[in-house]
Amino acid sequence: MAAKKKPTRRPRGEGTVYADRGGFVAEVDAGNGKRYRHRAATREDAERQRVALLAAVATKSKPPSPTSVGAWLDEWIGRQRKLAYVQERTILGYESIIRDHLKPRLGAIRLTDLGTSHVQGAIAAMQDDGLQPNTVRNIRNCLGAAMRSAAQQGHTSSSPVPSTSVRGRAGTVGTIAVKHLTAEQIDEIFECVGKDMKLNLAVNLTLTLGLRQQELLGLDWSDFDATAQTLRIRQAVTRGYEGLTLGPPKTARSRRVVRLPTHLAYYLNYWKRSSGPIFDGKRSTRWSATDLTRRWKKALADGGREPLEWRALRHIAISRMIEKGMDVVQVSRIAGHSTAATTLRFYADAAPVISADEADARSLDPGLSARLRLPDTPTINPQPIDPHDLREHISRL
Repeated sequence: MAAKKKPTRRPRGEGTVYADRGGFVAEVDAGNGKRYRHRAATREDAERQRVALLAAVATKSKPPSPTSVGAWLDEWIGRQRKLAYVQERTILGYESIIRDHLKPRLGAIRLTDLGTSHVQGAIAAMQDDGLQPNTVRNIRNCLGAAMRSAAQQGHTSSSPVPSTSVRGRAGTVGTIAVKHLTAEQIDEIFECVGKDMKLNLAVNLTLTLGLRQQELLGLDWSDFDATAQTLRIRQAVTRGYEGLTLGPPKTARSRRVVRLPTHLAYYLNYWKRSSGPIFDGKRSTRWSATDLTRRWKKALADGGREPLEWRALRHIAISRMIEKGMDVVQVSRIAGHSTAATTLRFYADAAPVISADEADARSLDPGLSARLRLPDTPTINPQPIDPHDLREHISRL
């Protein structure tokens, strides 16, 4: 029997190639305490990069680097597209950030000249332009990932992107800016959308359950159980290179079944169809995020109300649950957060402040947990109800 061939080890000083997160990395020790790395989609490409890095080290020159920040961002996003573990919607988000924000502000600067002052100035300018803190944070994270990759591959000495948090605004809960609405303001919103039955239902579901926009648009009639009065969230709408697609929700905990309040169960049961998406247009075409946003903005403008981002409705709903004293674990499950810690991180400031005596009374109250649960399943009434009556239920949440 032939002896098994032992794996050969590359001699010291010739670098290495290893698998990492769905791709491969070529790494070479420059001999001065630095390591040059290049990420590639295949082992063959990584081997070619290793040889090129060795040649650069032998001539005591840095690996060739792009001349500008814009050129490097183009190269970086091209490599991200080839990585199996990066989702398509993430790539689309990166491309939008690079095209609309990073290139116009930083693209012309030489890559080696980009400093912390440039990055901080760009962040401050975006905040002054009125961008939401979460949007600015996503832009900073995208630039940070690109510049860390540039530093790892020897194009720059270090990443100039600061790790400090983006400053928030008034009304910020954790790191999410929440616009609090009074019962009268919610009533005004329903006055605006009352004539559009599907938009009315979308607002009700979001303000009551705190659904994400992608989860709302991914709902099918088969997800609604009229007997149990439950709604199953199992998929989300995303836009890829080939248009709208259905995929899994944001996290594993986002796949959930939530109990519906009676008024929403009545409303869904009245409009229920045997199959198809709940929110669709002509020819049973599922709404996209653009369709929903367009109808929402038009309804507010026609009603004379100031603009309000759709995603603010989710944050308002979750904040109201916390403010009313609902258990954080239960809120986390309804909202589809990965853990209760996520809910506390973003919405801890919305929790009501109670005295020590009241805390003791709550802990000794045997009926507290029962009052925090959603109501038991009642019999569905097939009779229709006036959509305007739903405003009263929302204002009591």
